[in-house]
Amino acid sequence: MTTPFAERSEADQINLLTALAAEFLHDFGVGGAALRVINHGYNTTFAVDGVSGPIGALRLNVNSPRTTANLTAEVAWMTDLAASGVVSLPRPLPTASGAPFATRKSEVLERSVNAVFCTWLPGQLVHTLEDPRDALRSTGQLLAHLHAAGQSFSLPDGAALPSLRPVLFNHADVITENMGCWRNKRHIGGEIVSSVPNSNRREQVAKSLVCRG
Repeated sequence: MTTPFAERSEADQINLLTALAAEFLHDFGVGGAALRVINHGYNTTFAVDGVSGPIGALRLNVNSPRTTANLTAEVAWMTDLAASGVVSLPRPLPTASGAPFATRKSEVLERSVNAVFCTWLPGQLVHTLEDPRDALRSTGQLLAHLHAAGQSFSLPDGAALPSLRPVLFNHADVITENMGCWRNKRHIGGEIVSSVPNSNRREQVAKSLVCRG
């Protein structure tokens, strides 16, 4: 009886996934390039090395529940950000046939696996910096840029955002389901507060509405 993938040793898992990754390289037109594991956990990512160094990063969605529609959205978002030049990030590279990602059947995982190939982004990991404060400030600025860019980004056809339920340990997603309701409450709440003539009383009403949600 074949040992399930999850019950294999880390070394065995990496060996099996390296073989699968080598097959994916052909899909992206870089078959035969050297592979080097740089992360093995929830998903597994390989550095794809050329003669003069890394040419890209190949991520296998080993445990990710993302659908093809979710991956289409992810790649479109990253491509749009890269084109804007506002932030520096790995740029997704299409397959030899022009697809945004590749899919292969894995016998060892007993299901299909998706792979995304991106350009290599050089740099130093934040946790290795002697003083990470500047990097952390830059992270805050980056998040602000991402929020701003998201306001004008539109999902392409066939794309869909992933559900928040896995992040919420499969509890009901009351966040996105009630966004419209919350926006409406804020609008109505603002009208209520502005209609109160007394400034002290207006502050009390505002605090009450915040506490009530």
